[in-house]
Amino acid sequence: MNGFPAAFSPVLILALLFGAAPFPAHGAAIAEPGWQALLDGHHDLAEEQLAACLEEHPDDLDCAIGRAALAEARGDFDLALASLAGALRSRADTPMAAAALARILVLASRSTDGGLGVRSLLEAIVDGQTPTRDPEVRSLALLGLADVLARSEQPLLAYRRLVESGGRVESWTLLGPYGRIPSLALDQSFPPDSGDLDPTDESGPGNLPPRRLDVSFADGRVVLPYPLREGAASYALTDLTLATKSTVRVRVDANTSFEVFIDGQPVARVDRWRKRPPHAIALEARFEPGRHRLMIKLATAPSMGPVAVTLETISGPPPQPVPVAAALEGRVRVAPMPVQTDAAFSGVLPPSPARFMAAAWWLKARGLDREVGAMLQVANERWPDAALFTLALGEFFFKAETGAAPAEDLARGRTLIEQALEADPELLIARLLLAQMDRGAGRTDQARRAAEQALEHSPDHPDALLLLYQLAMERQWYTEAEDLITRARLASPVRGDLLDAEISYWRARGNADRLHALLERSFARHP
Repeated sequence: MNGFPAAFSPVLILALLFGAAPFPAHGAAIAEPGWQALLDGHHDLAEEQLAACLEEHPDDLDCAIGRAALAEARGDFDLALASLAGALRSRADTPMAAAALARILVLASRSTDGGLGVRSLLEAIVDGQTPTRDPEVRSLALLGLADVLARSEQPLLAYRRLVESGGRVESWTLLGPYGRIPSLALDQSFPPDSGDLDPTDESGPGNLPPRRLDVSFADGRVVLPYPLREGAASYALTDLTLATKSTVRVRVDANTSFEVFIDGQPVARVDRWRKRPPHAIALEARFEPGRHRLMIKLATAPSMGPVAVTLETISGPPPQPVPVAAALEGRVRVAPMPVQTDAAFSGVLPPSPARFMAAAWWLKARGLDREVGAMLQVANERWPDAALFTLALGEFFFKAETGAAPAEDLARGRTLIEQALEADPELLIARLLLAQMDRGAGRTDQARRAAEQALEHSPDHPDALLLLYQLAMERQWYTEAEDLITRARLASPVRGDLLDAEISYWRARGNADRLHALLERSFARHP
């Protein structure tokens, strides 16, 4: 067996090799024929059998996961989305259902209608009509619902759902940057760590003093201005007040290292430089009456994304934001709130291929890329003829950081993707991945051929058109580029990445009227 990625848990490796998972057996017998065809590489037969399974048992998740995985690999995101959504209509309180929901949110952003077809499903989970045991599942459903509404240009409704139902914090005070070494930002101590919010320390980049900004984000996603991303650390803090006791689930999601402080005390740390934990963590905070301070210390980088913080009330009144002040009056007790589904999918060997796929989906959604790689390596070695697992492992080596040499990862990824494509020439995603590899290596002609072959198998597929558009823009073939992005937008009018690409095109062409019209569409989604 090939080695697992560096920094992978030895306990998890042993469990993957020898353990057994306490998953229920429901669905395995029904899905077995379709999944056996998938494992043998007979994809057309598998599609027929899995479709028949869902016709008779529409809520069978094993069948739904198999059909969705095949449809996605063949580029049919709408079919993949419908297969999973149909199986979640009645309940979402199992690890398999949580994984299916995580994949639904990925597929919704690439579907023809932008995910409007799953709006009612997400609303039912958020409102509690569809039961779920893991609070993280409801959080994901709420985030997905907001994105669906924004893509449909109903952003005010989206933001209301985020702020009211999700407990999003809108008003923040930002401080920074401090220091100069991003990778060590959490190990270094700066004045805000001890409660000093006066940014007079001249320790920032270029010996400039840190800045203080009071800002508001309508969707509750904190976006640091670029000047605050230049140093080692910046801070986002907000003050809250409560008239009576309250218990709150504090959830922080960021794609960088961060540390959480409540009332001046460090209560949680996520070190993505060393340990690669999940992007999002949750804490249970029991607030006494009075004023409290929530502060997030962030290891900054120019490429870092937004930081999302929610205060989901468990009992008592929701915390009310107030202007940041010096005095803190209340008391709080904080305890970690582990994500239940993480435990279900970590350190265990899934008993069926459907559960292997579900585990990979969930772990990927949580940012646990190395665990994804280990899971897929086991699946690929157990079922070497299963092109879907071969393709998934190849994509992992292409896109993920494993700790190995990048050139070796790319070479192995390409070999696996080519093997999957040879097994099933209809795997459109494999063709697009090879095209992306060629583009990244500067092999423009090969990239164009691979993308054009994808279009031959799936005419007007938005992903293939977008890749060809990008290649045309790199060569300044503007007439061809305009035709390609126009076709892509017609095929999928609500996809945000296609709208952004068309905006870039008209900005490059200097057409102010077209650019203004498209920017208005973009602002309608994100005012």
